[in-house]
Amino acid sequence: MLIFLACLGLACGLGGLHFFRDATGSAPTLSILTPHGDNIRQEVGAAFQAWYQTRYGDAPELSWIDQGGTSEDLRYVQSRFSKTPASIGIDLFFGGGTPPFRTLARDGLLRGKAISPASLAEVPLEVGGTRVYSDSEGWYGVALSGFGILYNRSLLAEKAMPVPVSWSDLADFRANQWVASVDPRGSGSAHVIYEIILQKFGWEKGWRMLMRIAANSNHFTKGASAVMPLVSTGEAAYTIAIDQYAWSLIEKLGADRVGFVLPPGETVTTPDPVAMLKGAPHPETAARFIEFLLSERCQLLWVLKAGVPNGPAHLSLNRMSVLPKVADKLDTTTSFVRGNPFREAGSMDWAYSDSLTESRWALVNDALGLWMVDSHAAARKDWEAINAGTPKEKDSTAWEAALQADRFFRPPASWEEIDRYAGKWKDESFRNETMARWARELND
Repeated sequence: MLIFLACLGLACGLGGLHFFRDATGSAPTLSILTPHGDNIRQEVGAAFQAWYQTRYGDAPELSWIDQGGTSEDLRYVQSRFSKTPASIGIDLFFGGGTPPFRTLARDGLLRGKAISPASLAEVPLEVGGTRVYSDSEGWYGVALSGFGILYNRSLLAEKAMPVPVSWSDLADFRANQWVASVDPRGSGSAHVIYEIILQKFGWEKGWRMLMRIAANSNHFTKGASAVMPLVSTGEAAYTIAIDQYAWSLIEKLGADRVGFVLPPGETVTTPDPVAMLKGAPHPETAARFIEFLLSERCQLLWVLKAGVPNGPAHLSLNRMSVLPKVADKLDTTTSFVRGNPFREAGSMDWAYSDSLTESRWALVNDALGLWMVDSHAAARKDWEAINAGTPKEKDSTAWEAALQADRFFRPPASWEEIDRYAGKWKDESFRNETMARWARELND
């Protein structure tokens, strides 16, 4: 009896009572940690269960878990593994962009070579210079994401503001109080967009651009999807957006009301991965879930309109496919997804680095959160004072000098210092001391 109770306690600690279901011979409940919303969970979940039933019988139940967003999900996994290093009783981490997966792989918390090589036969290793998957590390891009600007067409016409073609359009003073922004601490896609800007324009110039966008903002939301209604209702004219949210809003409202642009030469296409976690309770079933996500059946589900044969039953998912043969089939009658990243990936004068993004994820989150969001009211006052006292159109050199001198528009540290800080940011004492010093500098 004591041995049985000990085994029962261990099983609960490593993933609940899954072993009872396994012992019956029926499919286990597959646990999936994900920041994805209900539409993806419902459509992908139902399609996976139908696919599984056809091939293996007795489709598993799916237990969807979320802690509030990508960053929260990552912290949840790290915290759980710090307490139970062998397993946290969760099978899969699904969605949220590449950096969290690279972090987990670096820490040895993913299962490498989790699926058969045949499942990757038609998936390109790279698109536009960006890695799509890493079998050795254990993460697999199952959809592609583009990052751009969503805008309200009628509001731009009414206010005589330009249709955006560049990130700098959101940083122009003409957009003051007409931008809706997202707190990077609650959104992985927003974080990636801010990193794209930092890497495209360089640390100092990119920082000033982000702070100008923040100062122009009239709202900050925690999640990336929460800014969509602000643009659709005319409370904001512009917002940063991941393509799937933008195309879904265009599907709902029509292209005559809202538009979306991927700034030419200023953005990238990145994979949205899935991975099997270390010590996954049901590795065989988890591997089949990954293989389904990479199959043509699921890739068509990503891109096709709801109601189209092989498309979603109820809600379009509006994601770009990782399979070139699926991307080649798209047209405006069957899909809201625009563009083919495999044909359009051209040379740019800069390269986006996943490894750089991953290495400073927490540091950049904290710094941008403090400067852009927590200090927003004071930064906006400085921004308005600079533009009133030194208008850019009258003296661009003096305007730029005023920006560089302002406490909010200069970076918290030099690039060299940030590079050093990133390696020490896991030290809570160092992080807390640095954040407190930065807060004092902003408030002095």
